Amino acid sequence: MNLANNQRGGVTSIVLILCMAVLCFKIGLGIIPAQIGNYQLKKSVAWELKKANDNKETDKTMLRNLQSQWSINSFSAKPEEVIEFTSTTPGAMSLKLKYSEESNFFGNVFIVNRFEDEITAENAKVATQ
Repeated sequence: MNLANNQRGGVTSIVLILCMAVLCFKIGLGIIPAQIGNYQLKKSVAWELKKANDNKETDKTMLRNLQSQWSINSFSAKPEEVIEFTSTTPGAMSLKLKYSEESNFFGNVFIVNRFEDEITAENAKVATQ
């Protein structure tokens, strides 16, 4: 039986498309949870910064409050490792979030997500819980 030219290579194309779909899905599984976690972390830090600025708390008090909140939420890093204060004036504190997360891609290949965000006193004023 002779096949027409347009029917050749159909299985190969389907296999390649399936491999690309699996690869994209696997990359998404490595990136999307880290992005969601970064959003939640940034939101909780902004809320704590807003509370600390409203109450004119010191940076150490804010770090203690974050540590207790992160221990409840099972965030493994310590606030001192993730947060760098750019301004420690009570009532006008600003900070930088800087950390990275790794997720396994295949075998010994990892996807590294690096996050660096700045939260100023002005940005924190509009933070919601």
